[in-house]
Amino acid sequence: MIRCCIKLGCKAATSSGGILFTTTRSNEIINHSTLFVAGCRRLFASASPNEGAFHKISFIGSGRMAEALVAPLIQNHIQPSSKIAVYDVCTNTMNRVCETYQVQPSSSIADCIHEADLICIAVKPQNCDVVFKEIREATATDSPSKVSIHPDATLLSIVAGKPMKAFYESSILRIARSMPNTVSSLSLFLF
Repeated sequence: MIRCCIKLGCKAATSSGGILFTTTRSNEIINHSTLFVAGCRRLFASASPNEGAFHKISFIGSGRMAEALVAPLIQNHIQPSSKIAVYDVCTNTMNRVCETYQVQPSSSIADCIHEADLICIAVKPQNCDVVFKEIREATATDSPSKVSIHPDATLLSIVAGKPMKAFYESSILRIARSMPNTVSSLSLFLF
């Protein structure tokens, strides 16, 4: 799991050798992560490099921190650019990232998260409530324009300064937190 975190360019909190994550179902901290375990299994067992570690990775926000994750995912052939979607309210920033890395631009949060199994929230803390509201509305069962996300979708937050319980508002059951570090922004990986 740690190797995959490093390969993804993330820094994770560890305890007893495991990565700490929490779920909204029981509101407890657990010492494993379906996100990274499944991602690593798919990454290293994949017969085709075009398959990717995830079915689809969605980035809501496309600033420097998001770019610090997008770049090594593509440059190290972990995820093909065709399976990465990006949405940002600042279309100039989104278009720059999409052109630089050949990832897929999205017209809305709903469009971005459709069929994603990893949804990365990379917005400023003050914008989280709006993002969570749009995710809830897009995935609500009674919504006329309901979008489907992968049943095992994980919300990965790289938002600083927000308590974990704030992410429960997204209505996604699996939640993980991480922070891109200097290693990821330099695309250096330790194996």
